[in-house]
Amino acid sequence: MLADNCKPIEPTLGGGDPVHEHELRTNNVDGLSNRGDWTKVNPWRAPGTAGRGNPNFQPCGINSGSKVSFPNPPTTAKDVPKAGPGTALPSVGPGPTWRRGDVIKPTWALYANHGGGYSYRLCKRKPGSEVTEECFQQTPLDFVGNKTTIHYVDGSRPDFDIDAITTRVGTFPKGSAWRKNPVPMCNCDLGYDCKSYPGSGSKGDMFRPYSKSNFHPGQHSSVCPTGVQYPSKWDDGLGAPPFMPGQEPHFLFTMGDQVRVPSHIEAGEYVLSWRWDCEETPQVWNSCADVTIV
Repeated sequence: MLADNCKPIEPTLGGGDPVHEHELRTNNVDGLSNRGDWTKVNPWRAPGTAGRGNPNFQPCGINSGSKVSFPNPPTTAKDVPKAGPGTALPSVGPGPTWRRGDVIKPTWALYANHGGGYSYRLCKRKPGSEVTEECFQQTPLDFVGNKTTIHYVDGSRPDFDIDAITTRVGTFPKGSAWRKNPVPMCNCDLGYDCKSYPGSGSKGDMFRPYSKSNFHPGQHSSVCPTGVQYPSKWDDGLGAPPFMPGQEPHFLFTMGDQVRVPSHIEAGEYVLSWRWDCEETPQVWNSCADVTIV
C-alpha cells in the first residue's frame, strides 16, 4: 500500500478510534502474531488508498491473472490479452437499468478469502474518456441499512440476514462507505491449515495458531478447528482457501448488500465497480458491470 511518494502510509482504518478499528480488522486482530503487525501496510488498513497516483491501477481488475506467466487458463480470442486491463474487456450486454434514488442489491462471493473489506462505486461512460480509478472515486455508493443477505447457490438453505459492519472514517475518498468482509479466516497468519509447524522462523510462524481462539456459541465447523480470526456470523461462514484436502469447496454462498443509486447524478451509461481491499495479502480485487441509469 503506497502513497503518492511510493512510501508505505500509516493505517487509517477506524479513523483513529481504536475500538472501531478493532471491530473492522480481519487478520491478526488481537496482535498475537509472532511476526508483529504484519498487515500494517496492506490495503484494508487504509481503505481505498492503494493505487492512488498509479496510472496503471486497474479499477476493473486484470484479465486472467496479473502476469502472462501465471498458469491461469486463456480466455478467448476476442478478449484482451492475458494480463491486460479489465476495462478493455468487451461488453457482455447492456446490463440492468436503474433509476436515480433506487435501492439496488449487488452481490459478491468468495473463491479464496483474503480478509479486508469492500466498496461499490460508479463511473459514467463518456465518449473519448477511459474508465479509471479516479473516475470511480468521484461516486462511491452508500450502503442502506446494516444487514447483508446470505444466499446459498445450491438452494440448501433459505436466505438469511447477518449484521454488517460498515465504516466511513479513515477511508478514501473521505467519507466513502466500506463494509467489512464478514467471513473470518482461521486463526493463524496463513489463514488456513493452522497447526504446530515443525520448524522455526517466519515459515513456522505462518502456520502457528494464535493463543486466542474465536468461535461463536454453537459453532461446529471443522474447517478451522483451532479457531478463527474473529467470531463468525454462522457456522459455514468461515475459512480461507478455495479447497481443503479431502473437502468440497465450502464457499457456496453469495453476500448481498443494499446500496443506493445517487439521486443527483446524470442519467446515462455507467460502470459499476466492486472493490475489495484485502488485509491478509497486499492485493486489491476489482470487478465491474455495465448499468444504465435513467
